[in-house]
Amino acid sequence: MTALEISKYIIQKYPDKATNLRVNKLLYLIQGLHFQFFGGALFDDDFEAWTKGPVIPKVYREYKSSGAYPISIDGENIEISETKKEFVDTVLAHYSKKSTEELVNLSRLTNPWRDNFGMSINLITKLEISDYFRNLGIRHNPY
Repeated sequence: MTALEISKYIIQKYPDKATNLRVNKLLYLIQGLHFQFFGGALFDDDFEAWTKGPVIPKVYREYKSSGAYPISIDGENIEISETKKEFVDTVLAHYSKKSTEELVNLSRLTNPWRDNFGMSINLITKLEISDYFRNLGIRHNPY
């Protein structure tokens, strides 16, 4: 599974709210919480620490032409297992209520972003994301 596939699912689910910035923040939270609850990555793509929080460059480039406006995609059939869809839907049910600014702020509070922002290599590794979210614990999760 790729982040681009998950991003398309998010866009189809929330076509009026799915901007490039917002989708990237949701992907970060989805990936982090997947590590927390299941101990592994949901998708293989890596994040980088950019000014407005974690970003997957491939996803950013795919939707760059939309600018700050909601992304429009054709009605593609997205192949996601029911289990993964349920997990993503659960995360989205909570975070879709937050503004994009709130999502940016949440993502920038995390150690993986803070530890890598401004570095010559700004890659946020899956291990950093995993360690951070798994150490939050379910009861202490600020999200």
